[in-house]
Amino acid sequence: NRRIIDEVCDSLRSAYPEIITTNNRCRPPNLCIDRFRNRLFQEGVLEKCSILTEKDLYFLIMKVNDSFSERKHNQWPPTVHRNLKKAKRCKFFLGLTDEWLDEMLKISSPNNKKHD
Repeated sequence: NRRIIDEVCDSLRSAYPEIITTNNRCRPPNLCIDRFRNRLFQEGVLEKCSILTEKDLYFLIMKVNDSFSERKHNQWPPTVHRNLKKAKRCKFFLGLTDEWLDEMLKISSPNNKKHD
């Protein structure tokens, strides 16, 4: 399980080098990959979302990112409004809010589970 999470985190870091960091004190829209990795593992995301492969986890993360990318400006908390420009430019939104975990669980629920 740890290997799947590590592989996906490495892929995210390669795909989004401008926004994904190892700095634990980073601010939105940046995402600390180490905290993200640990949260995925500690929350049991692979088990809760029935993830079996790196591809499945990456797909789920990108679905959450796509969902966040479709939010209107006023759907974001005012505290991150000034950071939306960079998130949009980098096309990565998970660092703006901690809601990504809840969104993963929601998207992967049996009622929503389909690869389109």
